[in-house]
Amino acid sequence: MSENDNQVPSALVAVGTKALAVRSEALIKRGLALAKGLQSELKPVAPLINRPDGLFIWEQSILIRRFSQLGAIPVDPGYRSGHTALGHTLYDKGDVDGAIAEYRTAIHLHSDDTLAHLYLGLALYMKGDLDGAIREYRITVHLQPKYKTVHYDLGFLLYIKGDLDGAIREYRITVHLQPKYKTVHYDLGFLLYIKGDLDGAIAEYRTAILFLPDCVDPHHGLGLALDKKGDLDGAIAEYRTAISLNPDYAHVHHNLGLALERKGDHLGASFEIEKARELDPKDSWIAETYKRIRRKAESHG
Repeated sequence: MSENDNQVPSALVAVGTKALAVRSEALIKRGLALAKGLQSELKPVAPLINRPDGLFIWEQSILIRRFSQLGAIPVDPGYRSGHTALGHTLYDKGDVDGAIAEYRTAIHLHSDDTLAHLYLGLALYMKGDLDGAIREYRITVHLQPKYKTVHYDLGFLLYIKGDLDGAIREYRITVHLQPKYKTVHYDLGFLLYIKGDLDGAIAEYRTAILFLPDCVDPHHGLGLALDKKGDLDGAIAEYRTAISLNPDYAHVHHNLGLALERKGDHLGASFEIEKARELDPKDSWIAETYKRIRRKAESHG
């Protein structure tokens, strides 16, 4: 196995772990914002949750929350929207099990309650029931096929599950529904890179950079894909751009060092590897590369 092949696992740990954390935080943040009934966050989905009676779930949620603060929650046992809104209130209070029960009641009354399925999926995710969350998100997009943010989040959940093909499919649907959805191009490029579709990954990373020119990760990802493709000059240029955006990103310095070494620039490679070690002295792979570079320098010294 070549050094270039060895680069992939460490790079994926660096980029993939960060992407996973960011997506998880985004999913929870959006779900919590929705559950709290924040009008500003709900605007993008308002047309999808309009009920025949002309009310919006977020309005009902706010109303019921105000009643709950007074100690009287007016929930008609047969009023599905009331159960959904009560679920939000319980979720707010940290009673995830209670929220799940209310969302299930709403779904029992009306199996096509899109928001109840969506919030149930989020609550199940918070409880660690990944399969249950995926099931509810699938139902949600079945009921509302153009709900792009749910396709996006479903893709993330499938990624966690290890279903890369399923995740890629959902990300592609998101792109089809909203071509200018900035972050999905980066996520799609990352998954295509994992799958070995370097041309696809390069195309998505380039698109992500068009939308997010000052974001370090698309440049780093593009550098990795070009590197793997054999375009060292292109990879080095992207690594340098990434470093200009974030000089303290140890793994980019490391990958730039490896690329420079393969180009024959041993002095430049040594400088970048030492910088990577300085920034992240606990990373075992960077440490191994540093030792190898030092041994090579001493043998030629």
